[in-house]
Amino acid sequence: MNINTKGVFLGMKHVLKVMEEQGHGHIINTASTAGIRSEHSAAVYSASKHAVVGLTQGAALEYVSKGIRVNAICPGGVRTPLTDSVTKEMQTTGYVPAEIGVMRMGRFSEPNEIANVVSFLASDASSYMTGTTVVVDGGLTL
Repeated sequence: MNINTKGVFLGMKHVLKVMEEQGHGHIINTASTAGIRSEHSAAVYSASKHAVVGLTQGAALEYVSKGIRVNAICPGGVRTPLTDSVTKEMQTTGYVPAEIGVMRMGRFSEPNEIANVVSFLASDASSYMTGTTVVVDGGLTL
């Protein structure tokens, strides 16, 4: 909760002051697919990411008239050294989390696939978007 929720809250608290003074800005928060649906054995993690979605929407409502846009992304699994180790552990133990079976694209995303969405949200191409939660999960939450 301290990192996932309080960290986002405090970051927004400080940057929103600067953005309000300058009359514009854009915040992109990182939630998770766990922020739009709970995951087994991850109640606190899911709650923390639901809170990020709520903070995003609340700040978007409060600051839209001040020229500030606030959006969030909800990535699914991303290929990193951590997820690589999970894959290796599944091979070793034979345990496969339920989420793996519903990965519609059959793989984790590459980091650049998430970065491309963040780049879009940071660009003028998304100038009419605020309070939006963009799910980037390869169909996991379908």
